[in-house]
Amino acid sequence: MNGTGRWDKIGIQPAVDYHLARWADLLMQVQVDYVYQYANVNTLEFRPAVGVRLFWVPTSRVSVRNRTLLEFRDVIYLVGDTSSTSWRLRDRIETRVALNHPTFEHNQLLYFIGDFEGLLNPAEAPDERFLDKFILTLGLGFRFDYTWRIEAGWQGQEAVNSSRPGNPKSIVNALQLRLIHYIH
Repeated sequence: MNGTGRWDKIGIQPAVDYHLARWADLLMQVQVDYVYQYANVNTLEFRPAVGVRLFWVPTSRVSVRNRTLLEFRDVIYLVGDTSSTSWRLRDRIETRVALNHPTFEHNQLLYFIGDFEGLLNPAEAPDERFLDKFILTLGLGFRFDYTWRIEAGWQGQEAVNSSRPGNPKSIVNALQLRLIHYIH
């Protein structure tokens, strides 16, 4: 992280996707994260969000989606017993490409992941050491069956370091591992 330190995050994200139409889903989720940062500035984050996902399917093998969320952020600092709250808008273009089957309806499906997300943080955003601005994700996913999937990928995140003079920007490299289970 360009000499600015290291952070690790573990979290859980229960979510409800309500199918509105063939081309749109209503999204409701709550992300809960524990973030370990260097210099003992650890946080617990609660991030409920609502939004919509719109689908464009150019072919049966390729899926392009746009996910827009309005997210409330409650960041609790575990040292000093303080917290801060804010709202932010997240917009992500998601691409999935089926690699070993002609469509996404097959089990034992290997697929490519390519996402680009922009985060609009308000002026009163929490005073974070690393405040994300853009996130690029590239990876692979595997669909065991309709209910179970696993995804692994690299994330490049442009972040602003608000704890340093001049708020320097840096590119943060991260490994993302996701286990996904759908209940219907």
